[in-house]
Amino acid sequence: MFNYKYHPLVSRRLLKEGINLASEDFFYNDAVDMVDKDVLSFIFDSRDGGKKKRMTELDYTWPYPVDPEVYDGDYSQLFFVEVVVNRDVKNMSAPTNLSGGATTTDDGFNKLEIELDVAPGVNLEDEYDDIVGELRGTLAHEMHHFTQTDPFKRPDCPFLPERESDSYFHYFTSACEVPAFIIGFRATAAHKSMSVSGLIDEYLANYESIGALTPGESQEVKDLWNSFRF
Repeated sequence: MFNYKYHPLVSRRLLKEGINLASEDFFYNDAVDMVDKDVLSFIFDSRDGGKKKRMTELDYTWPYPVDPEVYDGDYSQLFFVEVVVNRDVKNMSAPTNLSGGATTTDDGFNKLEIELDVAPGVNLEDEYDDIVGELRGTLAHEMHHFTQTDPFKRPDCPFLPERESDSYFHYFTSACEVPAFIIGFRATAAHKSMSVSGLIDEYLANYESIGALTPGESQEVKDLWNSFRF
């Protein structure tokens, strides 16, 4: 069942073209469209009964090519999405906060985690547009992380050294995070009909305002992201 390899005659060039990172319109669009519809349906389900915490898990087939050297049958085809909605979260600085992460299940399948915190008294319908933008960007960002390692590693993915420290600056400038941020910004910018560079300005300004980045660090990150090319 597992450890199946692609046929040796499969063209690596054709596989690589299946993930066109060089295109500014690409952000794992097919997978993002497939997942966000279900996640949004769960988030905005009017039958939630006012529960303070709701959780669901969804499963999908990965629609993009995987490096034949790491292809591993079902592990390279199936991924899960866990969604958690927390309502009445106190001491929030915004009406909602959406976060995500790429991890694995206990039995080794890729899993994407989405968590939405909602402040007390917030009408989610009023936050719909912002939630969609954040969700699509988060999905695209984390899906790119899927393609950096087994079992979804994409053809010709470069070696990615670990970041120097846990600081925000080194996080934002690390080899694995820079392309993931660009992919995520593409998805959010497309939804908001704005430029990636404009979204970068807004994003980094928030971290500068809370003191997580100095003005000099913010400018260095901005220059790196704006100049990055796949």
